[in-house]
Amino acid sequence: MQTSLRGALTLMDGPELVGFGARARLPRQLTTFVGRERELREITEALGHHRLVTLCGAGGAGKTRLALAVAERLIDEYAGGVILAELADVTDPHLVASCVAAALGVRERPDIGVVASLTEAIGSTRMLIVLDSCEHLAEACAELSAALLGACPEIQLLASSRQPLGVPSELAWRLPSLSTPSLDEPPADLARLSEYESARLFLDRARTFQPAFVLTTENAPAVARICDLTEGIPLAIELAAGRLTMLSAQQIAEQLEDALAVLTTASHLLPPRQRTLRATIAGSYERLAPGEKVLFNRLSVFSGLAGLEAVRAICADAALPAVEVLDNLARLIDKSLVQAEAAARELRYRLLELLRQYASEKLSDTGEEAALRLRHAAYFASLAEASMEEGERTRAAEWARRLTAESQNLRAALEWSLQAEPELAVRIVGGMAWLWHTESNLAEGRRWFERALQGPPGDPALRARALYGAGQIVYRQGDCGAAQAFLTEALEIQRRIGDEAGTARTLRALGLALLSLDDYRRANQCLEEALDIQLRRGDRFETARTLGSLALVAIAAGRYDEARIRCDECVALARQANDEWGLATSIGVQGELALELGDHETARSHLQLSLAVLARFNDVASVAYRLEGFARLAAIRSEPERALNLLSAAATLRTRSGSAAAPHWRRRVEASTANCRRVLPAAAVAAAAARGAAMGMEEAIAYATEAEPAPRRGPHDADVPPWASARSHEAGLTAREWDVLALLMTGISNRVIATRLSISPNTVNKHVARILDKLAARSRSQAIAIVLGLEHIQ
Repeated sequence: MQTSLRGALTLMDGPELVGFGARARLPRQLTTFVGRERELREITEALGHHRLVTLCGAGGAGKTRLALAVAERLIDEYAGGVILAELADVTDPHLVASCVAAALGVRERPDIGVVASLTEAIGSTRMLIVLDSCEHLAEACAELSAALLGACPEIQLLASSRQPLGVPSELAWRLPSLSTPSLDEPPADLARLSEYESARLFLDRARTFQPAFVLTTENAPAVARICDLTEGIPLAIELAAGRLTMLSAQQIAEQLEDALAVLTTASHLLPPRQRTLRATIAGSYERLAPGEKVLFNRLSVFSGLAGLEAVRAICADAALPAVEVLDNLARLIDKSLVQAEAAARELRYRLLELLRQYASEKLSDTGEEAALRLRHAAYFASLAEASMEEGERTRAAEWARRLTAESQNLRAALEWSLQAEPELAVRIVGGMAWLWHTESNLAEGRRWFERALQGPPGDPALRARALYGAGQIVYRQGDCGAAQAFLTEALEIQRRIGDEAGTARTLRALGLALLSLDDYRRANQCLEEALDIQLRRGDRFETARTLGSLALVAIAAGRYDEARIRCDECVALARQANDEWGLATSIGVQGELALELGDHETARSHLQLSLAVLARFNDVASVAYRLEGFARLAAIRSEPERALNLLSAAATLRTRSGSAAAPHWRRRVEASTANCRRVLPAAAVAAAAARGAAMGMEEAIAYATEAEPAPRRGPHDADVPPWASARSHEAGLTAREWDVLALLMTGISNRVIATRLSISPNTVNKHVARILDKLAARSRSQAIAIVLGLEHIQ
């Protein structure tokens, strides 16, 4: 290197060097580098297009280790060398240039200063300088970087920082966490767990503390939980592995609920800022501006992701005006303290769990925690109530997506409210009932209702609404006696307070419960009374649903002419009310009536149409009813194996959802299919049951309707977002194209997308062109409309 630099360059004594000759001044690493193969490739590629690449990430994310791994990989690419300048312990911004000069072995010429000495020494030499730990000196590092890039045409810089430096030519490359297993779908075997980078890192570091440590079926769940709770943060994983000297993997996993206290080490090989996770986070926190600290603290009340509207509503007040929230949020993202993730129509934000624990402590220290928790719970109670008003009627699918996205926040609001503000809990469960009912989250819904209704009576209207919701939930579970009790209490309250609309709605639900208890007379009375109220009020939506319930009573009682009239009226009103879910269920009832009348073609067409819509709502319990209808059709057509397949598929869906068929329907299904088991050998019956039980909902629907099932996705196929339309599912977009499309939907430019994904703008342009071609779209806006299923309004 000495001969490749001019004039002022003189090599000075430095740290021990990796054995790559004089062209590398990199410290020897004492531990192996685990994972990050994709990141290594992408950063290497980025350095082919950008002269300054900054690896950005939270403290402990592994920025330094990755930067050194990239530098080692590129040693042969730089004739002038690959040099590390460590800035973590530099406290004076004026010493940044001197530190870099010392790393390069450049002595300052007093007549021109250190920066000019550097640029003169480097000249046109091709070299890579790694600037490590720049966040506390960001402005000084930016000034030096701009000077070096401007004066030295062949130099490249690779920086590590918790925030971008802000140099115009900089590519800020966001460092993701290591891949982690999901506790919702744990790895099926040890080999699969070992494929996750976080697990491989834990195992590698574990063996430095316990050489005999191996992954076993006994400790694998604990290792997976450690990886999940540390959220793939390398420093946290390494500190957790260090605890193996005194705790088992299972004990470490249990202790990580208080991770900030557990994740520490006494090792003097690590710098003080990395010996405890708390110290690492505190180093970032102490550098925040006052407004940034306020927002960071307050974000800890969220669980999981939060939208900008919720952040403003809950976090803003006199101390943090709403107009300042967005700028402070942007700065926290820049400093790698807040994660931003693309969702269907917006970016959503969250703190990693370990950061959230620290922020929660700070919020508690300010004395604001109770007030912020109350705001959080009140906001989500209002959201749940708004969903009930609109979601049950014309915007069910939209509200279902929104509430599903907020499920963690809603659960957190409920848990806090049950202890601190019981009436808020009653509001939330009352508002959420329709979603738990429609999407068959019955067991969870029942648990929340039972806990909320144990509190003080409070507002009678709110209690009545919650009792009505609880009645709906337990009715779907098949517990009709409990449903009758809940609904009868709700009805008494609603009559007493003069709530006509609520009374009619509860009468309809009570009528269905009584139908399932085989009390046809009282069921009919309740439904007729409900219908009278709804007709008088001119409520087409509720009237349609009550007519459908009256049709079910008429079918159960064998009054088919009356049932036909009720069905026709119900379908017509549901169409007028734009009630898509109600229309789907009423068309399904028409299919059931056609089965009773022997009109099999009409039954088939109606059941198929109903099934398609209900599947889109993820209404598992109603889908099971329709599959049983198709099973009856198969039995009638003398296809016993097909009938048993469908019955088993429906039974499996009911088990998964916790729902039960109404007794009057179950009797008809059993009567229609009883002969199927008698005409087949026992082995064939068992095989048919096994095949049906193995079907997922989509496969069972395709089988019932004799449509081609969607191809199963392989492990390397693109992860198609759940909000993508059917047309975009078929377009064959790659995983990277979905990444680009998700960012396109936020309205940002191709250049900004390139920065976010750490690829070149030219590469983004090519991705966008391929997306438009695959979707047959003429513009970005049309592509977004297509992927959201809104192309008909373009």
